[in-house]
Amino acid sequence: SSAWWHIHHGALNPDEGFYAIATRAVAQGEVPYRDFGFTQPPLLLYANSMPLRAIGFGLFQQRFINGIWAMAALVLAAVWLARHTRPAWGVAFVGFAAMSSPWMYFIHLGKTYGFTCLLVMLGAWAFLEMAEGRRRNLVLGLFAALGIASRLPAAPYFGLLAVLACWSGRPSLFGNIGACAAGLALGLGVLALPFWLVAPDAVRFWVFDFHHVSVPLKTWHLRWQEIATLAPAAWLLGLTGFAATLRQRRPSDRTLGVFAAACVALAVNLLPGGVYEEYAVPFLLPLVVAAAALLHEPGKLFRPAYGYGLIVVLAATQLLTAPLLFRDVLPQRKGTLSMWLPYNAPAYNRDLPRQLAAARKIVAEAAPENDSFVGSNLILAAETGRPVAAELRMGPFAFTKDMPFERAAHLHLATATQLDRWFDDPRTGTLAFFPNSLLNYNWSMPSFGLLPDEIRAARYARVLQQYDVRFAEGDFVVLVRKPGINPCSGSTISAEKQTE
Repeated sequence: SSAWWHIHHGALNPDEGFYAIATRAVAQGEVPYRDFGFTQPPLLLYANSMPLRAIGFGLFQQRFINGIWAMAALVLAAVWLARHTRPAWGVAFVGFAAMSSPWMYFIHLGKTYGFTCLLVMLGAWAFLEMAEGRRRNLVLGLFAALGIASRLPAAPYFGLLAVLACWSGRPSLFGNIGACAAGLALGLGVLALPFWLVAPDAVRFWVFDFHHVSVPLKTWHLRWQEIATLAPAAWLLGLTGFAATLRQRRPSDRTLGVFAAACVALAVNLLPGGVYEEYAVPFLLPLVVAAAALLHEPGKLFRPAYGYGLIVVLAATQLLTAPLLFRDVLPQRKGTLSMWLPYNAPAYNRDLPRQLAAARKIVAEAAPENDSFVGSNLILAAETGRPVAAELRMGPFAFTKDMPFERAAHLHLATATQLDRWFDDPRTGTLAFFPNSLLNYNWSMPSFGLLPDEIRAARYARVLQQYDVRFAEGDFVVLVRKPGINPCSGSTISAEKQTE
């Protein structure tokens, strides 16, 4: 029931549209970077393309598939924990995850988190369960390649696991390093090299330069309250597990290794002043599993009285932290399920299914089926099956004024001239936007520089001359072209002239 709620009522994330369109393009045989821009490594697109091709490329379908990846990771973590501590702790672990609003909220989004979480847990399982030696190092190298090909910020996690595995000493340090390097090279050779060979400049820009340029220029950073409310019970359990290791003469090197890798990955994604707390979500499961296992080893702390007391404390921490920290800044969320979400996360939207259906119906009826979809809110293109020009497939991040036309075309970015042509084209029946104007082609990539106010005002005035706002609720703004309007002058023209 928790998964169903978060699939259907988690607020729409602006990125979910371009993930859906990119996945659909891959399912149709197109190649990322060569045929369209995409800001992440390509593996998730191929992992999701086959199941989504079977069930459809809509918002809830995409969230459902990502939820399946997350559920597999959760089951894997719970089984390992039950085997190495007590069965009740495996069950309690699933319960805690299900009632963790931030984790459930972010893990189901149509982004990389669910799939990366599964790869992270598979890497932890291999590190913890396989016998030391070259075979384990080869497998860890392969998982590292899979993780990196899914999400670059996973590299510190897999990198530390690989270093610790190579340092184990059997059969030899150089043999271990060679096996791990072979697995990494083999995986990246299959998952990354082909894209580099066909579009090296585009791969460099979208996967590396885009983030290198844009992230330092962003003006928002996480506050400690936002980090605290992401996973308060996990942070407390991690601190308790670390304290328990200080009491042990010989803590498990493997469990401690997974704990350290999770901590490093979390620190890289959250500190100092990270951009989004959701980036840390894939690494919460190994942190909790390792911390619980470290607590179990001293024995005394996991006697029934201590164990039940710890569960009560963790549950209270999870339930009380966000409402207490945000009681003054988000009073409108008091008494709702949204009060357990981090500050930056939009509130749950109970009306999302109805709003999506209404917006989808307008686009389906007013937009020509074979003409390109125009607008930054790309999830409606996925929902209606409308094609999207390559330059518009990054949705809110598709526009640039930072580079000349030739460079923009090479990287599949849209320029102001192209946007005006699409807006003015009589074949464009609808425009689909977000209520937040910054997301409607007002950010220039990759600098995130804003268009001057006068240019933005002139563009909107020109659009409103030609289109009526037909729907504006929740996360959707749909405009429909006025009949008989000349896009060049804003005057009415005859049906005969339109036909010509």
